[in-house]
Amino acid sequence: MDTRHMGQAVTDLPEKRIAKYRHMAADARESATKAKTREVKDAYNSIASVWEALAVELQAKPRKRPKDLLASTQKLPGLPIPPR
Repeated sequence: MDTRHMGQAVTDLPEKRIAKYRHMAADARESATKAKTREVKDAYNSIASVWEALAVELQAKPRKRPKDLLASTQKLPGLPIPPR
């Protein structure tokens, strides 16, 4: 299984993270087909299922555009100024 993608996934845009998660799932499925024992095959298939679930979960989340993020932060109340 190719592990180069794991550390980078957190900083990427959601679309790139989804693609990476799906790629990691495919890598795990491929490793499962090459596994010599049932236990190892099951482990790789379990890993693939987790990557796929992460991709589905992230894809289902509504995304805010940068303009929406700015508007939502402008609605936050300011911190009160403490009395002297």
